[in-house]
Formats: sequence, C-alpha cells, structure tokens
Amino acid sequence: MMDRNGTILSPHHKTIWSSLVFTCCALMLLSGCNKQDDPPVPADPASSSSSSSSSISSSVSSTSASSASSMSSVSSVSASSSSSQSAGPLPLSTTAISLDDRHQVGDSHWPDGDTADGGQGQPIAGLQCNVTSEAYHVHAHLSIYLNGQALAVPATIGIVQTSPTSHCNYAVHTHDSSGIIHVEAPAAATFTLGQLFALWGQPLSFNDVAGNPGVPVVVYVTDNNVVTQYTGDLAAIELSSHREITIQLGTAITEIPNYTWSGL
Repeated sequence: MMDRNGTILSPHHKTIWSSLVFTCCALMLLSGCNKQDDPPVPADPASSSSSSSSSISSSVSSTSASSASSMSSVSSVSASSSSSQSAGPLPLSTTAISLDDRHQVGDSHWPDGDTADGGQGQPIAGLQCNVTSEAYHVHAHLSIYLNGQALAVPATIGIVQTSPTSHCNYAVHTHDSSGIIHVEAPAAATFTLGQLFALWGQPLSFNDVAGNPGVPVVVYVTDNNVVTQYTGDLAAIELSSHREITIQLGTAITEIPNYTWSGL
C-alpha cells in the first residue's frame, strides 16, 4: 500500500492509515445521522393563552346558543300545552232540539229501570221511595256519549213497581229515554247526579261511568246556554232546572247538544 506521494507504506503505517480512514468514515456517518431539522420555535405564551381563551369563548358561546335554542323549544312546547289546556269548553250546538215529545235520545245501551244494586224500594242515597209530591218540581237533562255515539239514558230509573198495579217513585227519576231527569219532592232541596246513579245502580266517577271503565271521561255542564267543563266530584253535580249535563266517554265530541223543553 502506498501513500499519496507514491511511497510504499510499511505494515505498521498501513494499520495506522486504516484506523484513520475508519475513524473519519465513522465521524462522517455519525454527523449525518445526528443532523436534525431545526427545533420548533416555542409558541408565545400570551398568544397561546389568547388562542385557548378564544377557543373556550367560542365553545361557551356555542353551548349558550344551543342551550338558548333548547330553552326556546321547551318554552314553545309549554306555550302549546298551556294553549291546549286553556282552549275552553266545547261550543253549544246552534241547533236546538225540542224534547217536548219526549222522544228517545241516543241508541239503546242499558235496560230500563234500576239494576239489582240500585233502588228497589229501600231508602237509598238519602231518598225514600213513596208517593210522588210535586211541591218542588224541576227537570234537568243528561246526555252520555261513548266514542262519539249518543247512548239513551234508560226509562224508569228511580221508579219501582211494588205490585202489578202500583209503584213508588224516588224524588229523582226518569219516565222515558229522552234523557230528561225529573226531580219531584215535597220541598226544595239539593238533588244530585250522584243520587240518580245510586238509584240506577251504576258507578259514577272519572274512572268508570255506568260500567264503562278504562276510557277518558270529560264532563260539561250547560246553564242558560253557557257551557262549562266540570272537573269536580261528579256525584255532586246538582240537578237544577233546565241544566244540561253532558258526559263524554272516550273519543271527543265536537259540540255540546242543545236540548230544550217547555215548563220547568
């Protein structure tokens, strides 16, 4: 092996030369491996904080907008609900139907007379079965609708046949299936729908009206052509003169019937 001047190198010099060449190559390799891109410049703390604050502010604004939108939606639903609840009673029919002929109103649904649980001549609901007195005499009317269909109120509720030729009447009773309820008593007093149903032997509540449980019950009372939705104790509804009581079971009706009759 020769150096760059052509001098032949001795074995010792060869060893030294080889070591130098190896060292130079190793240094060059290491230099190439350790070379890296310039390190990133640290972000300005103030700038980073500002950016973070902007992001948080944007997120809060977005959340606030979303919350406001949700609240607006809830308010809208509440307003709608409130509007539905305050819609008021149904309108009274503009067509007045006279019951002076005492014709049947509605389809036959129940048998005439009282059931076995009703008035059979015994004192019931504070009423006695005796000879009728008309010192106090008024008429009210009852309509019952089941899923939009009018049902006839039975005849002879509160009238008991005591023998083949005689009978007794409770102060509250019906003579026919027109729905007219007669109140005939020795003196003025408060007579109620609850007494009629007790004599009839049928349940009367918002859970069951005359053996029709499990359907929504809405009750309207009409006095002097003014319709009011009634939400109190159904049994406490007074049978006052020319009062129309409408019981809606199940499907809603669209208007309140307008029945008239002469006299009390």
